[in-house]
Amino acid sequence: MKIKFKKKYAILTNSWTNGLITILLSLNLKPDDEIIIPACTFVACANVIEMVGAKVVFADIDPQTKLMDINDCISKITKKTKAIMPVHVNGRICNMIEILKISKKYKLKVIEDGAQSIGAKFKDFSTGYYGDCATISFYPAKVLGCFGDGGAIVTNKKNIYKKLYQLRDH
Repeated sequence: MKIKFKKKYAILTNSWTNGLITILLSLNLKPDDEIIIPACTFVACANVIEMVGAKVVFADIDPQTKLMDINDCISKITKKTKAIMPVHVNGRICNMIEILKISKKYKLKVIEDGAQSIGAKFKDFSTGYYGDCATISFYPAKVLGCFGDGGAIVTNKKNIYKKLYQLRDH
């Protein structure tokens, strides 16, 4: 299986969790800052957001796709919203074209959770292509696992990469 993220930078981490912690720390979030995630996802997504001091905002799930409902996501955006974290599940990728439109309109970061969708495609591009950053999991139960645990972050943004690289090592 050949997977192309079409990203300039990749940083390996010891887990998906530490990858997301690193991304969130790089955003310099403040205690009232909000991140929108789907209401139906693994608890680690919400835990990590709270761990770095930000607030979790849950968007409903689209009954057809079982992924984040775009309209509900829009309704949850406030002045405190800093990012949207679409969670791609079981090889299905969220409608990233719509999420990117939202992020551009409201000036939000997009952090793709690709823990369960490595190799999946939306409009001919793989998990991680669309967002500012994406987290990938190599946990043994994932699509592409390794012995023990492991993770990666992918991005095209050099300034984010530099911050991520420093934070990852500390």
